[in-house]
Amino acid sequence: MSWAVEEWKDGLPGKALQRIQEMEVQLDKLKKERSQKQFQMESLEAALQKQKQKVSAWIKRHYLKQRIPTPSKLLF
Repeated sequence: MSWAVEEWKDGLPGKALQRIQEMEVQLDKLKKERSQKQFQMESLEAALQKQKQKVSAWIKRHYLKQRIPTPSKLLF
């Protein structure tokens, strides 16, 4: 099946084939980079949510100790 995918390249000049190969390599690198960036972004979003929960819990504990109404603007 892969020969059918490559069939469109038949008869192209060597320079064109070389450029196509370079572009395919670049595409693979960009796909890998995008995947890594996506994973990094998801990890950062998860860490941010965890920190928001910690801050929210700290605020609740702090205000409960002082028996002051918790300001709703400070809760996430």
